[in-house]
Amino acid sequence: MHNEERVTRMRQLLAEAARQPWYENGRHLLVHHIGQGFPIEALQRRAMIKQLALAASRYGLQPDIDVFVALAGSETTRGLSTEQLRLLTGWCAATMDRMQTGSDCPDAPPAF
Repeated sequence: MHNEERVTRMRQLLAEAARQPWYENGRHLLVHHIGQGFPIEALQRRAMIKQLALAASRYGLQPDIDVFVALAGSETTRGLSTEQLRLLTGWCAATMDRMQTGSDCPDAPPAF
């Protein structure tokens, strides 16, 4: 009798878990449908900030990034608006492309 109660309880738990639209694991939130609360803008901002960090460390663009951030009235890149981040990231991407194609052969790694 005790085993039947455990099996019934386990079935109830599995049925409840199957009805949940999301699964939370630590700090990650997985969503079945991308339109249901998925933080797209936050992920885009994070990717742009990482790209700026790459531009600063690999291509020596930190002074230019600092000037842009200061002129925008922010203290860090995280304080920039999403539109400002897009503008700065686009400029950095174009500058990195020009540095790679103008300075090195296309197959060479970026210069330090």
